[in-house]
Amino acid sequence: NSCSRLLDAVARDEVPFSSKVTPFVKALKAFHAVKERCFGLHRLPGWERSIEEFGVAWDETGLSPTLKVHIVLHHVQEYLSRYESVADAGLSLSSEQSGEALHARLQRVWNLRFKVNPDNSLFPDRLVDCMVSYNWNLQWDEAGRKRIEPDSSRTAESGRCSFDAEGRGISSESSGASDLDESSESGTES
Repeated sequence: NSCSRLLDAVARDEVPFSSKVTPFVKALKAFHAVKERCFGLHRLPGWERSIEEFGVAWDETGLSPTLKVHIVLHHVQEYLSRYESVADAGLSLSSEQSGEALHARLQRVWNLRFKVNPDNSLFPDRLVDCMVSYNWNLQWDEAGRKRIEPDSSRTAESGRCSFDAEGRGISSESSGASDLDESSESGTES
């Protein structure tokens, strides 16, 4: 992200700064060292020392510590030493970033393939279908709730999602209609 790119650029001395801001530049460089040694998948040698050096650099800025600075200085070392169950794991396994990325991907799937107005009677079914499709990596037509009956052009409820013996979604055998659109009477995709 942009904050990480800024820290990288400052650490490489790619950003010109006035000498008046030297303490802040030192604090940014020290935080970059913490990021590199603690925030990845694995902790790197010197990670504890990098936190201490960041604390000294922060104090030299004369700024009061923000909540996040406080957490880095007083709780990251404790968390990684006492509570992280994976030996030498960094904070990335525990961060909310991966959860946020998952939610962003799920939101795209919802918006592109399943979204209906929450007042629509199909909303609960669409939400379940989205979750099933996303979590089982199914194609939309494999998680469909309605099927076209062979002798009728109208859609009929098939109940909950259907799956074969191997856990794969059972596709509609008709023209590929995956239509949960209430306005669709002919069974064609809208």
